[in-house]
Amino acid sequence: MQIAKFMDPRRVAVRPDTDDKPISGGISSVLGRGYPAQLANMKVDHLLMAASAEELQRMAERWGIPVSIIERRSRALANHAAHLVANRKG
Repeated sequence: MQIAKFMDPRRVAVRPDTDDKPISGGISSVLGRGYPAQLANMKVDHLLMAASAEELQRMAERWGIPVSIIERRSRALANHAAHLVANRKG
């Protein structure tokens, strides 16, 4: 039986996982660590900045990301925008 090229480990280069940062706090820390990166990669910052609390809740349910992560990113984006505006006026 012949193995397909994509299944043969000798023919497919595998990128090593170089993320060796220590993780403490148990499984919630491990799971929480990935959500912010996932949210940033979704490119939905414009939606998060303009969303109400109810809309953030619906987004969290739809995307399968904890509400706290989405609310935190929304607040960070709003604070960053306010900081940029304040610096521009001065």
